[in-house]
Amino acid sequence: FFSENMPKHGLDNPGYGPAKAARTYGYPATTAQGAAELMEKYHREGRLDMYKFDESIVKDLDACGPEGAVRALELFCEVDASGIRNQSGFLKGIINKVRNPFPCNRPKDGFVPPPVPEAPVKPKLQVPPGSTYWDVLKQYNDAGLMDMKQLDASIISDLDTLPQPQAIRAVEAYAAADFSNIRNPCGFMKTIINSLKMEESAEGKADDVVLAPMVQLHLDSAVQKGIIGSHQVDAAIKCQLAALEPNVAIRVLADFSMTDPSSISNKPGFLMSIIKRHKMGRSATLGVAISAENSKAIIDTLQEYHAAGKLDMTEFDGAILRDLETLPHSAAVKAIESYMVADHTHIRNRCGFMKGIINLLRKDPSSVAAAGAELDPAVKKLLDSAVEQGHIAEGQCDAALLATLASFEPAEATTILTEFMEAAPTSVQNKAGFLCSIMKRHREAAGPAAPPGTNTTPVREFLKQLHDAGKFDMHKMDECIIQDLEAMPPGGGTRALELYAAADHASIRNMSGFMKGIINKLRREGFGPPGQRVPIDPPSSGSSWGQPPGAWTQPGKGK
Repeated sequence: FFSENMPKHGLDNPGYGPAKAARTYGYPATTAQGAAELMEKYHREGRLDMYKFDESIVKDLDACGPEGAVRALELFCEVDASGIRNQSGFLKGIINKVRNPFPCNRPKDGFVPPPVPEAPVKPKLQVPPGSTYWDVLKQYNDAGLMDMKQLDASIISDLDTLPQPQAIRAVEAYAAADFSNIRNPCGFMKTIINSLKMEESAEGKADDVVLAPMVQLHLDSAVQKGIIGSHQVDAAIKCQLAALEPNVAIRVLADFSMTDPSSISNKPGFLMSIIKRHKMGRSATLGVAISAENSKAIIDTLQEYHAAGKLDMTEFDGAILRDLETLPHSAAVKAIESYMVADHTHIRNRCGFMKGIINLLRKDPSSVAAAGAELDPAVKKLLDSAVEQGHIAEGQCDAALLATLASFEPAEATTILTEFMEAAPTSVQNKAGFLCSIMKRHREAAGPAAPPGTNTTPVREFLKQLHDAGKFDMHKMDECIIQDLEAMPPGGGTRALELYAAADHASIRNMSGFMKGIINKLRREGFGPPGQRVPIDPPSSGSSWGQPPGAWTQPGKGK
């Protein structure tokens, strides 16, 4: 090998090539079997396991020459091989670096890179006390240090999830950047927001957000069960939970505790989706509609027993809470008390045990009688008529069905039963489920109610006025959009609703997304002085809202 590839003078030079390797390391300076003998020597010394390497590695070592082979093996032995799965591939990478230490893409000797021009240092504006991130965003935009129109709605939503000090830091970091080297401004801003969230988690700033004691207990329980990591609970999640009523936040965490941690990669995002669903008034997809009053009463009862040390409320997931809420309150309390007096030492599945108690109470005559007593006499008479005519069996009218029916107003309950009897579901086996689906449809038709503790605002009043005037269906607008409208300065929410009502809804597929676009556009434009209104009828001067004269696009074109 060396006679063909090495300089002739190197074979006779005792301080060069094979002679030096043979003298220093005992490497045989003869044939291609030298690499195999060297690996065997290292194997005997316990520095590597030669059986983990194939014949190709021996050939590659031979191609490195004596010094290169020793150099590659010495570098490999310096690494802890116990944590390397593919040791042959790892040694292959070392050999490639030894054989080619100076790749062609590296600068040659004497190459001096041209000087990089320094980006101009942008001034940092003074933020007045009490300013929001939106004020700082407009301040930098007006100063010409950034273009806020390059930030889309998703970035604004991400900034909304941050506390105000962190959101202001994100805006200042974005404005201080050199935009000449940024191709994707939204992606750059997204990176800043994510880094701030990770910084908050690392520094423990999420602890600054104070949650209700029972909500914090459920969150700690989810962390202890391994459903979500403590480092994944950032300030944004805590702020969203703190903005909810404690009963609603407990329901959110109870629904989240039902998840399989191994099946979800983005656990914080999944938790945020559950929070959003509860804000929109869709806590779960059920066959029955649960009244908010009964739900609050059950949660309060469980918290009372938990505070007294009679049970651990965190053992119940969202499914158990919903099953309890479908029962009459007296029957739900009886189920909880039956669970408390039981011997839990031999019970592995606490939720399954509670589920069995609830199923027994649904068919219990006393629970059925108590639920039937809550029905209006006219509604009870109509239900007895439906049983007599064979529309539904008496055994299918359990306590949960009667309690749900009793939660409606007598007139609406009568309408539900009349619709059920007129449908005459002879081919339906689960007639109780069919009746529950009718009740759920009527409950959803009433529209999402305002969250508990929410006062009537001018935006909600104006929304109802437009709904009563037939401008649009307010039930198609979720609670998150209404909260965005209420968060706008005075006059902004009503102006957005007027613009929304003036649009052609026949060509709009996503009403909530369309309204979100109007809100974001008004935010970028400042939406004029407070209280300024835009006529509901389309502009007759040929100009669109927020556009100069002559910029009006053809009706039906574009957004």
